[in-house]
Parts: sequence; structure tokens; C-alpha cells
Amino acid sequence: KETVHRLRFRADNHGWVAIGGADEAVARLAAALPESLADRTCIVASLRASTSHADIRRLATEALAAVRSGVQRGLVCEVVELAKEKGRAVFGAEGIARALELGAVELLLVSSAIPRERVDETEELVRTALGEGAQVEVVHGAAAALLKVEAGGLAARLRFSTAATTAPRNPALAAAHSA
Repeated sequence: KETVHRLRFRADNHGWVAIGGADEAVARLAAALPESLADRTCIVASLRASTSHADIRRLATEALAAVRSGVQRGLVCEVVELAKEKGRAVFGAEGIARALELGAVELLLVSSAIPRERVDETEELVRTALGEGAQVEVVHGAAAALLKVEAGGLAARLRFSTAATTAPRNPALAAAHSA
């Protein structure tokens, strides 16, 4: 219980956790993790009490990179499906700017491979999204490639569908992105 509390405190809402050790202890700890932390945790079977600090860092980094990559790919796939089926996601700077005007963006996905000529525009979208209380996730690797192919490198999961909504909350942002 104490270990779970410390992990929750250290990982906060965005940290990632790698656990290892004796199989039985790892199983008990993994089972006790809250769902919000379990999604950001990986079990590294080769981590033992005798593992050197350098090896712990290397093994944990490798394992967490794989977990993070899978989570990011899952987010991209989820947003693509929401856009195709339910209108609860939008692609591209213009659609995202419109959704931000309406306060509809819950999660903004940005490819780490945004072209240089789009950096300023992307930074403005990120600032606005954060100001609206949205989460922002910069995706890398396979997730970034998928996001580029499916959505041009920018996508947003929406709190609500914007299809029938017409009145923007921030007309200045709308004018800046429609020009």
C-alpha cells in the first residue's frame, strides 16, 4: 500500500513506471495499482535487486519506450476512429482551430515530425488547447507516422461533436485560421 502511494505521488498524472523484482511481489504491486497508473506501467522481468543502476536505467528506458509507443499508437487509432464514425474528432489545423473556438477539444495530438513551416501555427494551437484545459500529446515513431498519414500530423479528440455547433467562443482565433 505504501509503495502504491509513493508510485502515485512520484508518477503524478503523466509519469511512467517500470517495476521489477521477485515475481510474486511484482504481481501483487501490479494488481494494487489504480487504473490511471496501470496504463502507464510496464513490468520488466529482468529487473532484480542485484541489477546495477546503469542497467536499471537502460532496461526501464527501453521497456517504457515500447509501452509509451503502444499507448500513443492506441490514441491515434482511437482519434481516427472517432473522426470516421462519430464526428468526435477533427484533423488538421483549420478543423482543430474551429473546435478550439467552440471549447470542444479534449485532447490535441501533434506529430513530432511537424514540418518547420507549420511550427508557428502548431504552437498557437497547442497554446490555445492548453489554455482551454485540453491535454496535449506529442506522438513519436510509429504513432507520429500514422498520425501524419491519417490526419496530416494534427488531430484532436473532442468533448462533443461540433457538427451542429456554429457560434465560436473566440472569433479572433477563427479569423486567424480562416485567413
